[in-house]
Amino acid sequence: AEGLASSDGSEGSTAWQVMETQPEGICLDTRVLCNLSYRLLLSTQRNESENSQHRSLVESGRVVYSGSDPDVVGSGLLMPAMLRFSRDRDAEFLALTTVVADARRAAAETGSGTWELRGNVW
Repeated sequence: AEGLASSDGSEGSTAWQVMETQPEGICLDTRVLCNLSYRLLLSTQRNESENSQHRSLVESGRVVYSGSDPDVVGSGLLMPAMLRFSRDRDAEFLALTTVVADARRAAAETGSGTWELRGNVW
């Protein structure tokens, strides 16, 4: 099948709609893709008597698909907005829960349950 990708045309947009061209009579498979990139500073602290530890988290382009299963490590911190449909499988929401999951995993590697993120996600 041939494919076509288009964006909404706004500058800096990361949401893409993929439409597969199928023979007549076959339903179109449409998914929204989100190209996730971030540059973040993760600060962790094991306890109040120790200094904070810092680590850079960088992602230069991971594609997240709408309808995918969420990363369970990233669940609980963010809640999807309810519009006319549930947004818990929305590509942009899944991308943000991926950021949370990556931060939680990195914090766990340092042995810390307390963490803070600063930086940019696009």
